[in-house]
Amino acid sequence: MATLLHIIRRQTGGGAARAMWTMAQCSTGDGSYRHEFRSLLPADSRDALLVAMEHADIVVIHFWNTPELYAFLRSDLPPARLLLMPHIGGLHAPHVVTPELAGFADFVLAVSPFTFRLPALQRLPPERVGMCLSPADFSRLAGIRRRPHRAFNVGYVGTLSPVKMHPNFVAMSARIRVPNARFIVCGSPAGARRLLRDAAESEAAARFDFRGYVDQIGPVMAELDVLGYPLCEDNYSTSDLSVQEAMFLGVPPVIFPHGGAAELVRHNRTGLIVHSEREYSEAVERLYHDPAERRRLGRAARAYARRHFGAGKASLPLQAIYRRMLAWPKRARRLNDAPPSASGAELFAASVGDSAPQFRASLSAHDPSELLAADLRIAASSPVLQDEGSGGVFHYRNFCPRDEMLRLWSGLILMHLGQNARALSELQAALAFGCRHWRVSWYLAQAAARLRATPLALASLRDVVRAAPDFTEASRALRQWERHGAAP
Repeated sequence: MATLLHIIRRQTGGGAARAMWTMAQCSTGDGSYRHEFRSLLPADSRDALLVAMEHADIVVIHFWNTPELYAFLRSDLPPARLLLMPHIGGLHAPHVVTPELAGFADFVLAVSPFTFRLPALQRLPPERVGMCLSPADFSRLAGIRRRPHRAFNVGYVGTLSPVKMHPNFVAMSARIRVPNARFIVCGSPAGARRLLRDAAESEAAARFDFRGYVDQIGPVMAELDVLGYPLCEDNYSTSDLSVQEAMFLGVPPVIFPHGGAAELVRHNRTGLIVHSEREYSEAVERLYHDPAERRRLGRAARAYARRHFGAGKASLPLQAIYRRMLAWPKRARRLNDAPPSASGAELFAASVGDSAPQFRASLSAHDPSELLAADLRIAASSPVLQDEGSGGVFHYRNFCPRDEMLRLWSGLILMHLGQNARALSELQAALAFGCRHWRVSWYLAQAAARLRATPLALASLRDVVRAAPDFTEASRALRQWERHGAAP
């Protein structure tokens, strides 16, 4: 019996962890494989983890960009047969598959056609890359039947933060002109805070039903008429299990064409794919006013899901990949995408590669205008690139709290968000931890001015003028302040 060791950042009740368990079940039926599961958080003993790797026949890395996982991959690892399974779309930073990461593994298994088409994977030899759709566990839906209800229920099940959900979800839903519409939203309570605030400020607050995280999803799906699943443009979705589960029960999805989740739906055949906020609202209205069309799409979605989704469809391709890998020798490796002495900021820049070149430019450019332009792009980072829990700037900043450039980038983002007091603290930390470039003082002057901290703003401006006399914008701001008392 071959042993497969699965390594994941954190074991939770949903998402990649649930996909990991379901995929493991796909290969246990004939007794050929035994599966072990280890997480990096809470931290297992590193020695115990390395021993488990040595004894495993295949090591499966369940990947998305996090500093904990990258730190592990960049360390000295024992010889192993290593299968990399990215649970990310892979197109947008920070959740990308770099060429260095793809080449690090013996085999890369994409769990979505969207990921499989990435250039980094397509450049691999054919025998080292494959695709197997991440399967939903339809046994969770056994015995579930559609439940009669009076309202027209539009459901969303999944991540509620703007790192994945469309930022205008509440506004789009509130614009839907259906008299008895109810919007059932299931997901982490922490992610729901912004949505609750948005809903409270809308005229449709009473139409939203926030249920928090729901483990038994079958009863929720049983009362839905439509799965309203609008994701943001740079989301990292692959083969979202909630979409598969809704389709399995005959609930037609309405979805945007962004990320891997859109690969699950065939427009006008098994659901609707829309391209704007207005189209989203109109599509849900269309399904309300045309129940025959809603039933047609639901029946087609159910048939499609039973043909293409589920653990049974993944079993044969997974076992074929495992058999192929078992014939290969184990080899030692270390991910060398950054120097051993690299700072936290340099490691973050390496993890996003060419998908977000502004970070490398902010680290290494010499021309002041290029540095300022890179910092401006960093300040305007999208929510997923900022995120503090799944591989964004704030996540790396929390992992490396004394890194001066991560502190600088965090300060820039907070200034852009109007959180000037927090930005000021981050910029002061950047200086304290060794970031001596004059532009830090320039940003510090701006944050201080917005907070009406006049002495600090003036002192920071003078530091800039002394260090960069050719930077005329700072000289002009200082003269204006000194002559007229106006903020720079």
